[in-house]
Formats: sequence, C-alpha cells, structure tokens
Amino acid sequence: MAPIQIDTLTDANLERAANDIGLDRQQYVALFQVFVERVYQIIGELQAALRADDKETARRSIHTIKGTSQNMRLDMIASPAQDVEELVRSGKSALALAAIAKIQSSMENLIEQAELLGIHVERPD
Repeated sequence: MAPIQIDTLTDANLERAANDIGLDRQQYVALFQVFVERVYQIIGELQAALRADDKETARRSIHTIKGTSQNMRLDMIASPAQDVEELVRSGKSALALAAIAKIQSSMENLIEQAELLGIHVERPD
C-alpha cells in the first residue's frame, strides 16, 4: 500500500500520517513542531544560497525540505518543494527564489490548520 499524503491537516489525516510512519499522535505532533521550525530555517538558507549562486547548498536545502515533507506525509509542502527543486536543478535561480513563496504560503496554511487542531507552533520571527 502506498504511503498516504496529506493535503489538508485534519485530526483524521494527522492520525493516519502518524500511524503510517509508526508514531502515535503525540510523537507526530512533537516531530511536526520541529519540522515547522526547521523548514523555516532551511528556507532562509535556501534563499541565501540562491542569491549567492551557491548551487550545491541550494540543491541540498530544497532536497531536505522536499524529503522531510514527504517523510511527514505533508504533500502540501512536498509538492511545491519539488517544483522548486526542479528549478534549482535546471539553474533557474531567480524563478526558484520566486517559487519559494508557494512553500511559504503552504507553510502558513499548514500552521493555521495545526492551530485549529490545538497544535501550538512557533512562527518564525
């Protein structure tokens, strides 16, 4: 059976994702909170790498966002991250920088959905 992918964070989807990766709800929520904080850090690193034309760091950064999102079953982040990864691979840094906005927007939506479920998430400064 293929792993589930979450497009909207609901109680049921959260439980399914947690079970799919072998965690209980509490463990998944703790991992989710770290995930959100780390993705925002990596987005900053990615933007800096793209502006400095550091292709290797940019490639690693976006691949980490994409892979971690997939591991968490969060398709709403993994999908735009994959789009950015393709732009980075093809050397389209300016387009990749612009496309990061979709990841950021998806992260904001994800945080709002989490808060509706009573999950507190630290927003970046």
